[in-house]
Amino acid sequence: YDHSEARRFMPTDDNVHDNALKAIQAKLDELEALKRQHMTDFIAASKRELEGVWNQCYMSDGQKAKFLPYHANTVDENTLEALEEELERLKKYHEHNLDLFNKVDEWNQTWNHKVEMEARSKDKNRLMGRGRNNLLEEEKERKAVQKKLPRVERELMSFVEAFAEANSSEFQVFGMNVADYS
Repeated sequence: YDHSEARRFMPTDDNVHDNALKAIQAKLDELEALKRQHMTDFIAASKRELEGVWNQCYMSDGQKAKFLPYHANTVDENTLEALEEELERLKKYHEHNLDLFNKVDEWNQTWNHKVEMEARSKDKNRLMGRGRNNLLEEEKERKAVQKKLPRVERELMSFVEAFAEANSSEFQVFGMNVADYS
C-alpha cells in the first residue's frame, strides 16, 4: 500500500471536493481495468495454489471434479472469487486438521519406506555392496519400520476417530476412508 499515492487524492482541507472524488473514481477505474487485464493470471495462480492445497488435503480426483469453477474456462470476477473462497475454506480445513494431515504424511512416508526396502531386498546386487554390514543395516532398518508402522497406524486411526466424532463425518484420503487406504 502506497501512502503517498493515497495522499494525492486527499483534499488539503476537511472538505471533499468534486475534483478529489473525480480523481478517486478515475484511479478506481484504472485499477479495475488493470485487474480485468490480469484476471487470467490471477485465476491461473489461484488454480495452481488450489492444486497444492488439494494435494495437502489428499483430495480425490472425484472431489476435485465437483468443484466446477476450477474447470470453467470463464475468466471473470465470479470465477476468481469462487477459487479464492475455496482456497480459503481448504486452507482453514487443513490448518484445523493439521495434526491429522501430518499423521497421514508420516504414515505415507513410513509405508513408502517399507515398499522401497522390500524392493531393495529383491535386488541380488545389494549383497555385493560396499560395506560388510549391509545385511545387518537392512535388518535394523526393516525392524525399525516394522515397529513404527503399526504405531503410526494406531495413532492415525485415533486421529481419524476423533475427527469423525468432532465433524459427524468420515475423514477421507483420496476419496476413501483411511482404513481402506492404509
